[in-house]
This record gives sequence, structure tokens and C-alpha cells, in this order.
Amino acid sequence: MLFRLFLQPILIKQLTFFVKCAKKTAMSLVKTFIPKQSDIKREYLLVDAKDKTLGRLSSRIAKILQGKNKPYYTPFLLCGDFVIVINARYIKVTGNKLKDKIYDKYSGYPSGRKEISLEKLLAKKPEKVLYLAVKGMLPKNRLARRMLNSLKIYPDKEHLHAAQKPKRAEL
Repeated sequence: MLFRLFLQPILIKQLTFFVKCAKKTAMSLVKTFIPKQSDIKREYLLVDAKDKTLGRLSSRIAKILQGKNKPYYTPFLLCGDFVIVINARYIKVTGNKLKDKIYDKYSGYPSGRKEISLEKLLAKKPEKVLYLAVKGMLPKNRLARRMLNSLKIYPDKEHLHAAQKPKRAEL
């Protein structure tokens, strides 16, 4: 009973002070703009990979896929553009990476590890080299898997997306 008589007026004063402060700060703060999925405009970009360095090109493609080149970039929304890469067969690498770089996969079974060099993979599946480089530069989550669906890679000049009227992008 004594507690209620002495401390209750103090607690009420503190609560009213906190409420007044909260009202002042809420009115003075500017709200952060978060775009809705309907506000986001995604367009098709055409990138020519001929004579471009693998790492530099793939990092720029990863930024476009994430949407970091747009003013309304939001990390938890799919706001990047669609990217069409042509001439992936003619991509360059520096140093001795053609012979030294090894791509491996493991099936899960004993002696199920398979290795392939960058040189052989470029001859066999040139689009997979660029795909794996871009995949490594994206975040490791479900949204990144959706971003990779926006990436189309073709080994030569011909591509299937003429109807989308892609804009040429110089990277």
C-alpha cells in the first residue's frame, strides 16, 4: 500500500514524459521509402562479354541483378533488371587461371568428386563459367536464386530475347 502511494505519482510523470517525447520524435522523423513490387520497373539489358575479364564482368552483372544500380534498391526485394549475356565463349581471364583454376563437384558417394579445369569448361560449357562466377558474387539465400533466374547467358551472338527489346549495356 505504501509503495502505491509514494511511487505511483512518479511513475505516472515518467510515463507521460516518454509519451510526449515519442510523439515529438515520430512527427519530426522522415519515413523511409520502401517500394512495392508494383513500383519496381525491371527492364532487359544486353551485355556483350567478348574480350571482357571474367571477374570484373561478373561483379558488375551481380550488382545489376541485385538492383544496386537503381535509386530504390531494397535488399529484401527483387528489384534488379534482367541481364542477357552474349558471346560468353570469348571471355578472358588473367594469369594462369585457364590451367590452374579447378571447378569441382561432389555427388555424395565415395569417389564421387569430379574436377574440371577452366580451360576444359570453357570449351565444353562456356555459359556455365560466367554463371558460376555471378552466382558466387550474389548473397546466399532464396532471393539470390530468384535473381539468377533473371540471368540468361548465351555462348554466341544469337539469343532468344529479341521480343523483349533489350537495351545495350556497356560494362
